[in-house]
Amino acid sequence: MAKKEEIFDVKDESGVGQGLPNGDTPAPKVEETKKETKEKEAPPAVDAGGPPDTTEGLPDDDEEIFEEDFTGVEEGGFPFIPKGFYHAKVQDMEKGMSQAGNAQYTWKFKIIAGPPDVRGVTLRFWTSLLPQSRWKVVETLEALGVKASGSIARFRKKDVCGKPCIIQVIEERYEGQPSSKIQKVFKPSEKTLEAVENLKEDIPF
Repeated sequence: MAKKEEIFDVKDESGVGQGLPNGDTPAPKVEETKKETKEKEAPPAVDAGGPPDTTEGLPDDDEEIFEEDFTGVEEGGFPFIPKGFYHAKVQDMEKGMSQAGNAQYTWKFKIIAGPPDVRGVTLRFWTSLLPQSRWKVVETLEALGVKASGSIARFRKKDVCGKPCIIQVIEERYEGQPSSKIQKVFKPSEKTLEAVENLKEDIPF
C-alpha cells in the first residue's frame, strides 16, 4: 500500500597534548670495572624479528569508549558566499518546530548557476508560522508558484521541491564568523530557467 504523502495547509492571516669498595676489600681491576660499567650501560636487547605490537594506541580495557549515532548528520558550520542574487532550486523542505517551540518551515535551496566555488552550495531558509511572520511563508510559496495569498494554501512536498527560483543572499556574522543568509525568495527569471536546462544537459545518461 503506497505511503500517504503529507499535505501542508497554510492559512494567510497576516494580510504578514656501589658505593666504592671498603679499604679492607680489594679493589677490582680497572679493566673489570670498565667491563662491568659497559654491561650496566648496555641497552636491553631488542628482538627485531618479532611482529609489531598491534595493540599500541588502542584503549585500555577499562578506558571509556564513546559512541554516538551521527547518521544523516552533516558537517557543522554555515557556508559563506558573496552577497547577491543567485539562481537556485528547492532541494528539500519540511515542517517542524523552532528551538523556541514555534511551528516553522525549513527550506533547503541549492544554487544551480554561477562561479564553480558557488554553484552547488546549499543554504537553509526558515519561515515561521507565527501570526506576525506568516507573510514570509506566503511570499516564499508565491515565488515557487503556489497560490497562498489571502487563501488557505494546500500543497505537497513535491509541489515545491525541485522548483527553480532566485534567492537573495546577504552577509551576517554568526558566533563571530561571517556566514550567508537567504533574505528573500523571488520567482524565477528566463535566465533561471536556462540554468535549469543547462543543469539537465550536464546529467550523464
